[in-house]
Amino acid sequence: MIDKNLYIESYKKQLTKILSLQDRNPLSKTFGCFDRNYWHYKTRDFPSAMSQEFTLPLALAYSTKFPDNTFYKNKNLYKWIVAGIENTILQSRSDGSLDDYYPYERALGASVFTTYALTESCMALGLDNDRYNNYFILANEWMIQANESGMLTNHHAIQAMCHLNLYRLIKDKKYLMVADEKIKKIISMQDDEGWFLEYEGCSPSYLTVTIDFLSQIHVHRPSGKLKNAILKSIDFFYNIQHPDGTCGGDYGSRNTFFLHPNGFEIMSIYSTKAEKIANSYLDAKEKNLYPVQDDDYTFAHIFISNLNAYLNCNRKEFSNLNNKKSQKDFTYRSAGFKIVSRSEFWAIFNFKKSGLGKIFLKNDLKFNYSGIVIKNNRNIYTNALQRLDTKIELKDNHISIFNKFVAYNQKVPNLYNYFLFRLFLMLFGRFETVSIFTRKFLQKLLIYNKKTSHYFSTTNITFTKSTLALKVVIEGKFNGSEQVYVPNNFVSVYTAMSEYFYKYDLDTENKKLVKKDNKYIFEIFFKV
Repeated sequence: MIDKNLYIESYKKQLTKILSLQDRNPLSKTFGCFDRNYWHYKTRDFPSAMSQEFTLPLALAYSTKFPDNTFYKNKNLYKWIVAGIENTILQSRSDGSLDDYYPYERALGASVFTTYALTESCMALGLDNDRYNNYFILANEWMIQANESGMLTNHHAIQAMCHLNLYRLIKDKKYLMVADEKIKKIISMQDDEGWFLEYEGCSPSYLTVTIDFLSQIHVHRPSGKLKNAILKSIDFFYNIQHPDGTCGGDYGSRNTFFLHPNGFEIMSIYSTKAEKIANSYLDAKEKNLYPVQDDDYTFAHIFISNLNAYLNCNRKEFSNLNNKKSQKDFTYRSAGFKIVSRSEFWAIFNFKKSGLGKIFLKNDLKFNYSGIVIKNNRNIYTNALQRLDTKIELKDNHISIFNKFVAYNQKVPNLYNYFLFRLFLMLFGRFETVSIFTRKFLQKLLIYNKKTSHYFSTTNITFTKSTLALKVVIEGKFNGSEQVYVPNNFVSVYTAMSEYFYKYDLDTENKKLVKKDNKYIFEIFFKV
């Protein structure tokens, strides 16, 4: 049965895990730290500040009468929440920034997620502490001048919420004005199709994060322009949400497969589409269709959104789903998405990303296309990357895509490069210009680096009223040592919120192709 309790079905188990991750010993030097690998196992030489956002789920559990909530108003829990805030301040740099992946990183992502969590925690507990507020001022001032490399709109939305929360705490209108300016900038960055940029394209999953935080902002700072921007995003997302209630995958710009439901619950009072999206998410959640995001690092993101969605859900009827897709095709040229919708099947492809996509029959996922992988001795090449030199031909019932394979170089750290990196950080990391350069270098190495090869693919997607066909022809200068695969999933660039297990993995495996006439061909055909 679908109801709003699905948002919090496992919250007790998750809260227990969070408390196990935290150092709860008041006599410890690291009291309040949530990075167990640092304070307990001692396998890290610094704590990741992103972990400190676990403070907010504890604060919500302390202050909210969730069903059978044994954590509600618990005195020890209150102390641990305060310890989480205190420890974050100890971890912070003198400029108010926070580290995430390495010392002296000054990561905007960790700073905005964690500052949002701490400010929300203070308001949930009614904490008006000058020391905490002074830290929030320092953190916000750093955010204002921070120059993040790469465009991640969801970070901008969370940052705007941090500014707004600081105003709510200290009533300084400067931060209200800063929040308003940030919101104006975000709205100006919105694509005409309704989505926001995440690195080099549209990420359906991260779009739900942006919708989540913009909707929270609208609750406290309503405006017609912001409301229209959010509803425009919801209209776009409504058409690309999968008929089983999931969203995203390897075809998105970030290879992410999750959904933040809170924004849709907030906006459901204005949009029936938002309500349908949220209901479909709950339906998918009941069927365990989403990946298991239960690691020690990022699961707070989705957990917080689910807790907030529960609090913002006030309806009792959940049967109105977004799975009765109209038999209408959509082409989003800017995003690169093509949606093919028929009475029996529904499919989405990214024609800017080699045609990667998903095919559903009667609302069930039947095929996930993650591109082609070529293994040549120790070298690996993939066509599953978005490239500017991709040649695309779009017709009413046909898509043709020509693109080159690029080298996939999986970076695995070892003792020596870790030692040299740490030495470099010890000598130069304290300089902010160096930390900005370092982050840009690592992003280029892990995300943007795309060296072409002498292999190329031609992808043809053809669809009629009752058929759908995908054909990929792989050609190039083969030397006889190649092994060519159609992987069940393949993440070609580094993304933290990716490569989680989901049950579709149990029934799929990499398909090895056989060469014929000096080329490799993969074909799949559906008829209803």
